[in-house]
Amino acid sequence: SAQSTDLLLVYKNFEAAKSADKVSDALKFGNAALKLTEDAGDKAGLLELLRNLGEYSAQVNQDDAAAEYYGRALALQESALGPQHPDLVPTLTALAELRVKGKRFADAASLELSILEIERQAYGGHHENVTATLTRLRELYRLAGDTGGVARTDAQLLQAATVQRGLPSKARRYKQNQGFATVRVFYGTNRALTGDIKPALY
Repeated sequence: SAQSTDLLLVYKNFEAAKSADKVSDALKFGNAALKLTEDAGDKAGLLELLRNLGEYSAQVNQDDAAAEYYGRALALQESALGPQHPDLVPTLTALAELRVKGKRFADAASLELSILEIERQAYGGHHENVTATLTRLRELYRLAGDTGGVARTDAQLLQAATVQRGLPSKARRYKQNQGFATVRVFYGTNRALTGDIKPALY
């Protein structure tokens, strides 16, 4: 259709602008792709594009734009999955990292608390993801000068370590019935754009 052809052309321009380090052009084409994807009613494509634009914006230090893209992605996910779904964790983590970059440590800690609640519900209180999040949270409290937060987190980490030591090795392992884990993977290719607008040849 004409719309899918338009979208492919916009994507091509987006990638070309990224490759040429033309940030404002890349974001302009990225926003055009967002509009076309939204108009097509492709929610999955819209979510993926929002996260990609958030990641790109963060890489080129356009942090306000990155926060906006990630915020829109989070709202879409919460609407589709609910506020406690483990698939929200990567987006929440990306937003927390932006807050840390801007030295907004208390805001980052608030996001990490949301992650902690999701992980505890999905995996149980003593899963390694929970411990890792508690460790990040403690550091954020330290950076924010929140000594009470540091003390509370230390107590939770100590309790988790004590429970872990008391469990047989099998019980320490992740069990499928505790939920599931979202693992971010990165895909790389040495293929180049052909310039062809046909999807199979793109």
